[in-house]
Amino acid sequence: MGKSFILPGTGNSITANDISKGILRITSNAKHFFPDKDAEVGITINDVKFEAHYKKRIGRSDILYLGKDNIKSLNITSKARLLITKVSRFSFLIENSSSCIVPSDTDEINIKQLLELRRKYCRLLRENRFPDPPINGNTFDMIKYFKRKVDGKHLPVGPYKNISVFEAANRIATDMVIINGIIQLVNEKKEPKDSKFTLRLGNKHVKKMGDFTINGKEGEAFNVAPSFYYGKLRSTNKKWALDKLDYILVNADVFDEFKNDNTNVKVIPVFDWDKDY
Repeated sequence: MGKSFILPGTGNSITANDISKGILRITSNAKHFFPDKDAEVGITINDVKFEAHYKKRIGRSDILYLGKDNIKSLNITSKARLLITKVSRFSFLIENSSSCIVPSDTDEINIKQLLELRRKYCRLLRENRFPDPPINGNTFDMIKYFKRKVDGKHLPVGPYKNISVFEAANRIATDMVIINGIIQLVNEKKEPKDSKFTLRLGNKHVKKMGDFTINGKEGEAFNVAPSFYYGKLRSTNKKWALDKLDYILVNADVFDEFKNDNTNVKVIPVFDWDKDY
């Protein structure tokens, strides 16, 4: 996948008239992602691929003619926001941003926005449940269930699409430790309520930055079984040997089998990471 962006840009909105006409107005913030002249472009919405006409306009928003049925399939209302991913030069994936986590949900947010992110994340977990496992218990069917994507389908699991059950479980477990752990830091007054937070959920990584940043402080997070805890802790500390790491958020239930000796003051056990909100 290529670069993703939000449409429309700040100060603009999708109108009821746009929806009724089956069009998207490509605002100035997004024009450079599209062709520099009239063209046919490939569009994917909800795994349905089709061609749409792109009309270049000078001094006004460009127009992408999706068609009434296609824009209706996005299940949007006026003032909605879309997440658009440029897959290739003339190919785009369009998603309703309410059905996924977008940068504005996670970057430089305040505590109110963080609580809203938690509610949105939990809603997506309820709406996009894990697919039913094989009922026969066959070893190889179970391995494929956990380790392989469903052939020909982009089934969402929580906020993620087109990944295996195993990978989705790992991402979601760590994401919930990050989200709930940062809220816990504020509630425990380890960080002030007027803090700014940036969360790097899923497989998002930025060089020399952690899984999250609070007021310029870096933190890592993981969600592991007790047998993997010390190995993960060692690898995390080794990774940050030359840089300052302020927090390591860990699922609190890892300490059910042994006591947290608090020799590493960076470690914060996160409680209720598995609670629905």
